[in-house]
Amino acid sequence: MLEVKNLHASYGKGDVLRGINLKVGKKEAVGIIGPNGAGKTTLLKAICGLVESRGEIIFDGKEISKLKTHERIRLGISISPEGRRIFKNLNVRDNLLITGKKNLEEVYELFPKLKEREKQPAGTLSGGEQQMLAIARALMLKPKLLLLDEPSFGLAPVVVEVVSEAIDRIRELDVSILVVEQNLSLIHEVTDRVYVLSSGEIVAECASNELERIEKTYF
Repeated sequence: MLEVKNLHASYGKGDVLRGINLKVGKKEAVGIIGPNGAGKTTLLKAICGLVESRGEIIFDGKEISKLKTHERIRLGISISPEGRRIFKNLNVRDNLLITGKKNLEEVYELFPKLKEREKQPAGTLSGGEQQMLAIARALMLKPKLLLLDEPSFGLAPVVVEVVSEAIDRIRELDVSILVVEQNLSLIHEVTDRVYVLSSGEIVAECASNELERIEKTYF
């Protein structure tokens, strides 16, 4: 579904990412872990075309590294960004419809709590509900590949479990997932494989059930 080859990315002078190579298969969930400042968010932005990059990005059999962000979205890439970035003054329904898509009922089936809250201003939702809304908004685009940036950030453990269950349900929709996350327990639960990113480079790859070994080595 996604293959990144020798990817370099920067915000100006000096590369933040250097020679990244990774793959996400069809219907596969892959995690990206690593310390703060490693370049994890930059990697997601590079895949979306939001930062300057060079190298190959092959999505669904097509080389997309020269395409603009909106063109990549049309091909089936969607992102739920770090910090949620919902429109707090709009209600839940309008936050979802702002994508221009109309598959509300499909999204509400995944997140019934959002259906209950659809007329409620997004800013009054709990932290967990806001995260669900951010993910649901990305799913409104009916992506083939969903990028998740720190979906558990700032959430209580009981709410993280709700997010984990939501990601499992998303996988049943035949959506491939690439998730950046600091919470290793969540990564273990929702992914098949993991890449470790450090100082802008991939330094390790393992199956999710080998995370304990990776944790002892790199964290």
